[in-house]
Amino acid sequence: MSDDAVIEKEKKSKKSVERQEKIDTISDTRDSELSVNESQLVTFFLDKIEFSIDINKVKEIVRMPDIVKIPNAPAFIEGIANLRGTVLPILNTRVRFGLKRGELTDQTRILVIDINGSLTGLIVDSVKEVLRIDNSLVEPAPPAVKDVNSEFLKGVIKLNQGKRLILTIDVEKACMTQITKNAKSDVVKETAAAVSSQKRIEEHIEEELLVTFKLENEEFAFSIDNVNEIIRVPEITMVPSAPRYVRGVISLRNEILPIVDLRTFLDIKMREYNDSTRIMVVDILESKIGLVVDKVSEVLKINKKSIEAPPVILSKQEQRQLRGLAKLNEGKRLIMLFDSDGLFEQGEIAKMEELTKTKGNVKTTDNLRRAADIANDMDIEQLVGFRLSNEEFGVPIIQVQEINRLESITKVPNAPSFIEGVSNLRGNVIPVICLRKRFSMPEKENDDKTRLIIVDIKGNKTGLIVDSVSEVLRMPKKNIENTPNVILSSVDAEFMAGIGKLDNGKRMVILLNLQKLLSDTETKELAQVAKKDKAAKN
Repeated sequence: MSDDAVIEKEKKSKKSVERQEKIDTISDTRDSELSVNESQLVTFFLDKIEFSIDINKVKEIVRMPDIVKIPNAPAFIEGIANLRGTVLPILNTRVRFGLKRGELTDQTRILVIDINGSLTGLIVDSVKEVLRIDNSLVEPAPPAVKDVNSEFLKGVIKLNQGKRLILTIDVEKACMTQITKNAKSDVVKETAAAVSSQKRIEEHIEEELLVTFKLENEEFAFSIDNVNEIIRVPEITMVPSAPRYVRGVISLRNEILPIVDLRTFLDIKMREYNDSTRIMVVDILESKIGLVVDKVSEVLKINKKSIEAPPVILSKQEQRQLRGLAKLNEGKRLIMLFDSDGLFEQGEIAKMEELTKTKGNVKTTDNLRRAADIANDMDIEQLVGFRLSNEEFGVPIIQVQEINRLESITKVPNAPSFIEGVSNLRGNVIPVICLRKRFSMPEKENDDKTRLIIVDIKGNKTGLIVDSVSEVLRMPKKNIENTPNVILSSVDAEFMAGIGKLDNGKRMVILLNLQKLLSDTETKELAQVAKKDKAAKN
């Protein structure tokens, strides 16, 4: 190729890129002077076929972002992406329209479509131009178009005496955003029922969840049922005539709470608050009290059998305040369990409640309002994060009973394909699900990172095989978005409880609803697997 030809090619390429960059700012170019008989369209190509979408449906046009794959999603759903902190479902438009998949190039773009406030991204080969047309040029879409699924077409535009054909798209149908209110209500009801069922299950198991914390070098805990939330220490407003252990009051979501310094209350030497200091908001005798602790350690699941009665050597007051002593690691780790209703006497609670009601004691200052905002930001969801292939998933830590290395698994004849077999968990036979198989992902050899997460699915203790367990995630609840409608409308996506966003949306975690992981029929099959294996061994 001659130098002149190379230069000409570079000029054309540069012009093409410049044209694309101009189109990329499409959201700022809408024409308000269109006549009632005109429309403005964004035109683009899919497999050399020209399509168009009404410009009013196009919020913006962006380059290809990083995409997180969704397990078991329909073939036309490419996954989800981060759009400046918003979870954006991405559709492969070629597949949606019945065309063969294409290679991604420098010209590939995402059309961000806005339908009634719901955003969806459409992958297109390239964007051509913004075109103004007379509505009389739009003809009804033919019943069949070669190689194209005509279900999502609204019409066809003929230009240049029919030499240029542009297919117009019905984006509402293509994006599947029309989920009825009843359908949404059913999803909410089913989710609420699943949560209620999970709570009933947890009430009957011989284990208890504790929130553990430190005071000096000693470890204490409250039952998680009594802990409302954990917040950083905001500005505390002192009040006159308060007991010595009451530091003051704070405003938390328009509610005034008394703050008790547990060190002072328990006659432990005072120390300055630091970055680790926290306030635990605890239910005590039907009142909410904020308790200042040195550090919150973890949410811990223990067997109730490991809890012993308080030592008889303690005073009557100490025995009233403690409901037991948990011995872990063969007695090397001791945790003192507070009895939330026995920690304070009724008269002490009455005095603290009086402090929050006395007029003139509390001023709703800007600092207090900022403190309430800080507390709101500390609404945290704790998740166990794990990986399958390149994607990251999470389940609420409260639903995880334990995490083990993968031991020997016994195959079970005629079991459903996603059931890897059964495993012996301290004398109990539990079915084991391979999540890769459940989500139709390529199989992978187990290795040193492979883990078995023990969970409860509709009353059945079940093991989930995952590639690796990454960490315990602390995620602000405000960073969890509902699953996008276009994905939720797929039956196979019911197992998704939402999308969690970390690192300003750059890292996305698929949250699982374990109660939707299996259908009712599959759950029955799962229960039968363990029963059959147990019967066979007997």
